[in-house]
Amino acid sequence: ITKTKASDEDTIDYFVMFSGIEERLASDSFKGGTVTTVFGGSEIDLRGAQLDLEGAYIEVVVAFGGVEIKVPDEWNVVVKGVPIFGGWTNKSKLRESQMDSDRVLNVKCLAVFGGMEIG
Repeated sequence: ITKTKASDEDTIDYFVMFSGIEERLASDSFKGGTVTTVFGGSEIDLRGAQLDLEGAYIEVVVAFGGVEIKVPDEWNVVVKGVPIFGGWTNKSKLRESQMDSDRVLNVKCLAVFGGMEIG
């Protein structure tokens, strides 16, 4: 079962197990949240959202599944975490050397037999 919806919430909190979710956000002040995916898939589209003035923080846990987070080209994204038989890819346009430190999407990822992609 895949759930698709659009939201203007400033924070997210998703738990997906043996299923999938597709979410589009149009927040004017996105602050972050959590995405936990176990034996499933999560697609979070943030291209219609604006980062909070203080930046945002997302904690991702993925096990035996996948998480895809789409971000606007102008967002600065920093990913840190632990891959255990899994991993992540950060395909965002800007890199740490170009960042305005106040406006960053920080992602902490635990990937166990799964993966996360940001792009």
